[in-house]
Amino acid sequence: MKATLAALVVLALAWPVTLQALDLGDKAPDFTADVWINGSPANPGKPDGKTTYVLEFWATWCPPCKRSIPELNRIFQKYKDQNVAVIGVTSEPEDTVRPFVEKMDMKYVIAIDTNRAFLETYMADIPGIPYAFIIDTNGFVVWSGHPTEHLDESLRDILAGTYDIDTAAETESADEELQRLLMGGDLENALTVLDKLLSKNKDNFEYYELKITILAQLGQFDRAKGVYKEVSRVYADSAENLNTLAWMIAVSPFEMCDLQLAWSAATRAVELSQRENSAILDTLARVYYAAGLLDLAMATQREAVEKSNSDDRDSLKATLDFYTSAASLREMIEKSANPGASSP
Repeated sequence: MKATLAALVVLALAWPVTLQALDLGDKAPDFTADVWINGSPANPGKPDGKTTYVLEFWATWCPPCKRSIPELNRIFQKYKDQNVAVIGVTSEPEDTVRPFVEKMDMKYVIAIDTNRAFLETYMADIPGIPYAFIIDTNGFVVWSGHPTEHLDESLRDILAGTYDIDTAAETESADEELQRLLMGGDLENALTVLDKLLSKNKDNFEYYELKITILAQLGQFDRAKGVYKEVSRVYADSAENLNTLAWMIAVSPFEMCDLQLAWSAATRAVELSQRENSAILDTLARVYYAAGLLDLAMATQREAVEKSNSDDRDSLKATLDFYTSAASLREMIEKSANPGASSP
């Protein structure tokens, strides 16, 4: 994901609402579906005493849902021998879902609920998808949230018996308070709540993004830059998060920009991804462009295009064309500024 400061402002003013009908510790409702793909029917609401369920609600038309598929595939492979069932739930027609499942190579079970019964049970008051629940072996909801945000860590702790649902509930309550403060425009007190959340959740990247955004809104740019540095330390070994940080810095307004730190984060992300991730190479090229290093920007962007897939190649190629046109303009300006200069 590539965030701009403008997009993060939207994040700050529309922080995901956590109020919902189904809370942590609630008994999981019965679940039924009309069609099952990649597996047999299952019902988290009827626990068998040994199966832990990951239930994710998604749709083929939802871009964030597409981005969560590799993570859910990874979780399925990682925990399939530990009595964990991963089920993706949609309400779309079977002739839409089946080819999509095959195209995306979705390994886990897919349930099609054409009656949309889950909208009145699991997804009541949930603002959007993708959204996931973990239901323990006794049939109780013990975690809920975005499937790429701490699902794996929570599932690991649940299986190990070290998960603390009370702490999770406290975090959920603090998130709700944070939402109310943001919606009310009380950014100073929102920062206080956010710092409390970060003290207990130092690996929550969204909290850092939100803190940077609030500080920007308050005009506290030096403090925001300090958060950049903290993020680069916390996520020193995470290519994805370093990439997001580098992009965020590189495209920020001048008072929020620290190109040296952006370059450091981007090059580390490229190193961690072994120069195989087109999006990360694209970020490094953007940093080079911001630093005025057009030749390096073009060379890195060409590499990004070469490593890209069909979904993002056109966008990356358009960026390369832009850098190339900028280089041509540079050459034209240099020649016009030195009309008497002759080529060697």
